[in-house]
Amino acid sequence: VLTLLSALNVKPRISVITTGKPVVVVDFDGARLDRNVKLFSDSKAKIVQYRARTVRVTLEMDDTPNLPKSTLAAAQRLQLDFKPEIVVVKQPDPPKQQFTRFELLLNEEKDGAFKFSIDLPDTVRRKDVSYRVVRPEVIEVVIPGVTGEVKMGRNRASIISGTDSYVDRGATILRLSLRSPMGVELTETEQGVNLELKPGAPVSTGFEPGIAGKTIVLDAGHGGKFPGTSHGSIKEKDVTLKVVAILTKLLTDAGAKVILTRDEDEHLDTDLATDLRKRAALANQNNAALFISIHVNSAGKGRSAPSGSLVFYQNGNPQAKLLGDYVLAEMAATKTVPGLGVKSDHSLYNSGLSVLRNTKMPAILIELGFVDNAKDRALLPTQEFQNAMASGILRGIKLYFGK
Repeated sequence: VLTLLSALNVKPRISVITTGKPVVVVDFDGARLDRNVKLFSDSKAKIVQYRARTVRVTLEMDDTPNLPKSTLAAAQRLQLDFKPEIVVVKQPDPPKQQFTRFELLLNEEKDGAFKFSIDLPDTVRRKDVSYRVVRPEVIEVVIPGVTGEVKMGRNRASIISGTDSYVDRGATILRLSLRSPMGVELTETEQGVNLELKPGAPVSTGFEPGIAGKTIVLDAGHGGKFPGTSHGSIKEKDVTLKVVAILTKLLTDAGAKVILTRDEDEHLDTDLATDLRKRAALANQNNAALFISIHVNSAGKGRSAPSGSLVFYQNGNPQAKLLGDYVLAEMAATKTVPGLGVKSDHSLYNSGLSVLRNTKMPAILIELGFVDNAKDRALLPTQEFQNAMASGILRGIKLYFGK
């Protein structure tokens, strides 16, 4: 607060210098400074005869001053308050999160498959809804951006032993406990999403559950003149061959008949396209129950590679999708590298992958990890990692066959 006493009426002209600390400048035009003037202030205030007919008072401030909002009238006593104005900014109330109740409706039960629907509000983008396989008998549907609960409709499905829902990170999670492992397919609709649960290997006349007696073709990706991806001494064709050798013993011990596309560092043909077709043809000629191709991934030069395994399945083949779900869930359960998803081979190329496109039985291609990710690269050549991956794949195949 600045108080000035004058012998005559004076009218102030106020301005602020904002370079550095704010300085209030009060000029009195038409005034003369008396030599006997007294300044009762600390060192932050000064008074001088600025020009012949102008007296100037300067006042250094710690904060931006609050200047008078209107012109001041001339007077002999002036009291100027430059204290910074305290502005209280009221934060808007956070939007209220709407609590939504969803219903899981059974629409169809046919040939061991179950089709459900979940209606969703317009605020939820259908493409953002996803599912994850927690365990083969437990799946979760993730509905992002909305909190609520999901309840089973009146018509309960025999495959479901229990339902639960909870909220996590602003998403509603529907957890389904199943009486037996099922394949999962999630599709968008105008009203929300459809959730379809499909059984394991197709039941036909003479079909026996379990892995014993089944013919399984294992394909160690690349080989010979086709080394695949690499990093230093780590070559894809070597890693895949070692994992296939371990998996072959595990499957054979479980009673399966295993046929290999290669059991040494060799190619099937000097032409790559022909080499790939021959791998699929071997499975078709032997009427195999499954075809499983093992590979190592790479994000490519200049791209950041994540850590984790991927599984690709034949586009449009629900049995291959189911096999991929089981296998990746069991690989991820080894806690070596995370599972990054089960995807159609059309997500890579419009025509898919040759070894999957040309096989006549359920077929998947497994990417064990990324050679250009430091964590995965350290694991890929180790016996522990290769054993863990082979064991996970075996458990996934067993689940697919119902035992």
